[in-house]
Amino acid sequence: MKNKVKEAIQLRKKGAYRKALHMFKDILKNDPEDSSLINYQCAWTCDAMGREREAISFYKRALKNGLLGKNRHHAYVGLGSTYRVLGQYNNSANTIKKGLKEFPKSKVLRVFYAMCIYNLKKHHQAMQILLEDLIKISNDADVKAYRKAIQFYSKKLDKTW
Repeated sequence: MKNKVKEAIQLRKKGAYRKALHMFKDILKNDPEDSSLINYQCAWTCDAMGREREAISFYKRALKNGLLGKNRHHAYVGLGSTYRVLGQYNNSANTIKKGLKEFPKSKVLRVFYAMCIYNLKKHHQAMQILLEDLIKISNDADVKAYRKAIQFYSKKLDKTW
């Protein structure tokens, strides 16, 4: 089975999405031993094909069936992002919050959460998250020099003096 999975992943990397998805679904049907990983691979492939609605059920099964580690983290990103692009902002926010409970240091989940809450018209909160993360991870000399000011103003975006 591992060789088939590797082959399907290579096909996806080469852009042969339909063939890869067909292989993943075949693996899932004939050898459901590691269904969480194969469901995740199906979801990822559906997303790459622009078939977001189909990807959702695969992401959900992957998470429910015990997907672990880096793949679990990326499944939360993928599912949350997929809900967001489909306009299902509350589902997106809830999914990403669950992901953040499991992966509280994830910067990418925070970025996707900021995008989602922006869509929910929580502009101030979205900007605050992005600014707080910017000052934590930026290596830019100017951002570092203004770190305290950016941090101070991130909480007072609507205030004038």
